[in-house]
Formats: sequence, structure tokens, C-alpha cells
Amino acid sequence: MSNLKKIIIFTIIIILTIIVAIMVNMINKKETEKVIIANEGDKREFDYTREVIKTDSFQVYFQISNCINKYIEYINNNNNEAIKVVLMKDYKTQTYIDSISSLENRNDFLEAKYTIKDIYSITSTYEKPYYVKGLLINKGKTKNVFFIFLLDLDNETFALKEISEEEYNQLVQGQIEFSEKNIENKTYNTNDITYFSEKDLAKKYFYDFIENIVYNPTYSYETLDKEYSKKRFQDYNEYKSYLKNNIESYKLMEQNRAKTEDDFENEEDYRKYYEEKYYAGFNKYIVKQYNDYTQYICTDYNENYYVFNVYPDFSYVVMLDTYTLDLPQFIEKYNSANIQEKIVMNIDRFFKALNVKDYNFSYNCLADSFKNNKYNNISQFQKVISENIFDSNKVEYGQFRNEGETYIYDIIVRNTDNSAQIKKMQIIMRLYEGTGFKMSFNFK
Repeated sequence: MSNLKKIIIFTIIIILTIIVAIMVNMINKKETEKVIIANEGDKREFDYTREVIKTDSFQVYFQISNCINKYIEYINNNNNEAIKVVLMKDYKTQTYIDSISSLENRNDFLEAKYTIKDIYSITSTYEKPYYVKGLLINKGKTKNVFFIFLLDLDNETFALKEISEEEYNQLVQGQIEFSEKNIENKTYNTNDITYFSEKDLAKKYFYDFIENIVYNPTYSYETLDKEYSKKRFQDYNEYKSYLKNNIESYKLMEQNRAKTEDDFENEEDYRKYYEEKYYAGFNKYIVKQYNDYTQYICTDYNENYYVFNVYPDFSYVVMLDTYTLDLPQFIEKYNSANIQEKIVMNIDRFFKALNVKDYNFSYNCLADSFKNNKYNNISQFQKVISENIFDSNKVEYGQFRNEGETYIYDIIVRNTDNSAQIKKMQIIMRLYEGTGFKMSFNFK
């Protein structure tokens, strides 16, 4: 064997030996770390090689949100024992408060609601500290509140401490040193780890917004999609007028948290519940995934729509219907529909607006000549409509025909709350470019 071949073989053997040694060392290091993690109460030194990153997991978001809500509930119930268990006095040493008098800003959390805006965490193989920024809503007033939140996945426990904005920024930038420890499992600090389905997420956003409408209408207005808000409501005063017309329905949703078919033993019980309308609220949903956001399209029991565009930072914007703006899925469906189907879709938009007392949209659907002859202003239109149809309407379609480019549909408008009550109408409509249309009507 030549000297060159010997040198090559010897070099390969050395390289392989080094690789094996590195792999063994890595395995031993991981095993050692596992042992450290398994021992309750062991100190866990902060590793500066780990990076502080923004969390985009909705599962983590809801885990932390539920735990913070527990903490707020303890304060509202004056449960001092529970507060002591979950609340840290010093997060660097993980010591807990020994006197309830050390709880700062207690009154701020009474009858309050907390909405998470940002979560940062440290890349780690075990329990992480989370740095949480959120909005505390209390009796119409809002302020940013910051937490450091420790989540122990092994013991399914949590601990938290309210921190200053300065501390939050330092933690996010990795400037503060501290250690991690296991969190002892006690009665009040348990974190029931649950997988949240798409349905859970849709209901969460739906009821979060309903809560804001009832308890903090100003904030609910701020969460509306800007383009939608500008087109649907001229200003906040018009939005308040809309809420005034619909507030009893929203209060009922918030108070009763409507059930779904899954809550009933059989379809007959569910149907009875639905028809009697003892409750109102979340009914159905669909999910659309886009590049920059996830869209949850929810309906309540009156078939009103709530469209949530949810972004990776957990923020969302809302649209209260599917007719003010032409949403992508509506345009796609509309463009593939035949003439008769398009007329039905437009009539549906018209009555959806009437059902939520959006007279601006429905009035603007009318042909100019019809408005000039019948309704000189929106107030007159509103008066005639309110005298002739119902608070909540369901449309049934009869004969369809056309006279050139004018399309005529005979319909029955049924009172959703009393199916025996009906009104017969005739809709006359012309279609225009895109999704545009103009219409007139008469009562029979």
C-alpha cells in the first residue's frame, strides 16, 4: 500500500473518531440536562446563547391568557390565598409574596379584562419565561400592563408578576439575568393544558369582541378594519347609534354564551332550543388561510356575520358584515354565479343590512329614480321599512323572470321570531359592472 493511501485512511479514521466523540458528548449533555429538568426545585441557569424571540403560537397565547384570567378572577373574588400561590414578589429569585398588602395596583384588576398584544420567550428545551404585553380594560379605561409569566409544562403550573414597561423592554432585549426553577404544584396555580381547536379560536375572538361591545364600545370601534369602518360608519357617533339599535342582542350574547348542537343529546332538543331562542350568540364559523393572516368568518343565531382577520401577533381587525366590502370569497362566488344566483346574493345583502338596521347601505342600494319618486331621504325610507317588515327577516324566493336587463323576483319575507308572520314583496333589479346593482321594490 502506498504511503499516500495510508495517509488518507489514517486521516479518515481521525475525522470519524472526532465526529463520534462530538456526538457522544452531545448525547451526554442532553441526558444531563434531562436529569436537571426532572429534579423539582433545581436551579436552572440562564443560558445567554438562547435567543429572545416573539411567540406566534396561538396555543401558547390562549394558555397564558387563561392563566392571567385566573389571576384576575382571584383578585375579584378576594381569594388572597390563591393570589399568594401564583404571584411572585421577585421573579429573579422566584420568591412569592408573603403579604397580600404587597400586591400593587389591585384595584386596577377589579372587573377588568386583559387582552394580550405581544408575547416574547426564550428559545429553550424546557420551561420558558414569557414576557407579556397586553391591554387592561377597566370600566372604559385602558392601559398597557406587562407581566413576566413562568409556565412549567412538567408540573402543569404557572406563576406571574406584573412588571414595569422598562423591565419588559430589558427582558425582551435579554438584558436581565435570572434563573428558572420548577414551579411547585399547588391547588391554585394549575395550568390545564388543552389543545385549542379552530372552533375554540373562532369562539374566542367572537366573544372577545362581543365583550368589548358591551363593556368597552370605544375599544371595539378601534378594532374595526379601517377601510371597512370608513365605509360602514362615518364616525364613532354613527357606530354608537348602530350599537344602540342592537345592544340588547349583544347583551344577550354576552350573558348567555349561546350553546351549539354539540351541547345537546339529540337534534330535536337542539332544534327546540334554536326555535325558542332562549339564547343568542356564536353559531357557525369557517376559516380561510391567507399569506398574512387567518380569517375567521363567524355567524350568530340571527345569521349576522362577524369577520375576523387575525394576524401572527394575535391582533385582529373586525368587519360586522360581508356586504359593505366585497370580500375575496364573495367576489369569487359572485363571479361564478349565474344571473339568478347574483340577484339572490344581492337581495340577501339588502336584507342583511336591514336586519342590523344598516339603513345607509340598504338605502344606497335603491335606484335613483325610485328614491326620488318614493323616498326623498333616508329617514322616510327607514320609516316605511320599519312599518312594513320585521326586526329580523328571512327571505323565501318565488317566481323569477326578466324584462330585458331588468330582473324581477317575487319573494316572501318571513318574521324570524314568528314564522307565521309574512310580507309579500316584489324586487326589481339591474346589474352593473363588478358586483354593483340597483333595485326597487313594492309590497303586495
